[in-house]
Amino acid sequence: LSEKIKKFESKLSHHNLAYFHSNIKNLKVTERSSLLSKVFNREQKNSYNPKKNKITLQNASTDTITMYDILHLASTTKVGRDIFSGFSQDRHYERIGFGLNHGYTQLLNRRYFNRDSSLGSCLEEMLAEYIEKIVGQDQMEYYYLIGELKYLHEDIAKYVGEEDADALIVSLDIINKYYYKDKKTKRQEDLINRAIGTSVSVIKDALLDKLSEEEFKPSAVSNYYSATNVLHEILKDNNVNDEKIFDGIDTIIIREMQAKRKVYQKK
Repeated sequence: LSEKIKKFESKLSHHNLAYFHSNIKNLKVTERSSLLSKVFNREQKNSYNPKKNKITLQNASTDTITMYDILHLASTTKVGRDIFSGFSQDRHYERIGFGLNHGYTQLLNRRYFNRDSSLGSCLEEMLAEYIEKIVGQDQMEYYYLIGELKYLHEDIAKYVGEEDADALIVSLDIINKYYYKDKKTKRQEDLINRAIGTSVSVIKDALLDKLSEEEFKPSAVSNYYSATNVLHEILKDNNVNDEKIFDGIDTIIIREMQAKRKVYQKK
């Protein structure tokens, strides 16, 4: 574990690592019950519990602690009963931002610690990468490591407004919740379709507004068209028709959004 701690610090030392240093000192590590995993037919993976600052391992060796686990603990803090972990917020059992948090944690893990991974990017990671292009890499990494979804939300809202920024975050939550289910209802399929469409629409609008802000410099124009080509491929790969992209926020996404709490700033 000490080698992984050194590796983490060396890669991200240019950022605020206050939560990392606090959590690593008080980290609890336990082993998952293999019997329970078999009984409930669960895939055995490590898991980080932000409420208890505890990593549960798939086996007894701390060598199996991954950099993905460490990224989670490095970006987590508690404020009273509320949990702020990267871009996810858990306030009074209302959760928001967990889809973006999963995708961006995967992105950072691949960028700094797992470049040779043969696993493909998950959908949330692909979308998170283009959200990063809106706010900038250094800024988004900083927000993640201090657990401030609120600051990220404000930066996106500068380009597309608060409602669209809300819709983008909630759409990623919907994708994370339903996209990987083996069996989906028709409503869930439709919700996923609209969430992907809404995500791509908001990201494209924000990138276009940023392009205008950058006065359409040739390099910025090139980056914009490169990004939109990839975003169109995401739509195509998921059978999302262009008609699913709306000028405003999709009404179904709005209803999902209204059932959730707003993004909060830590007190």
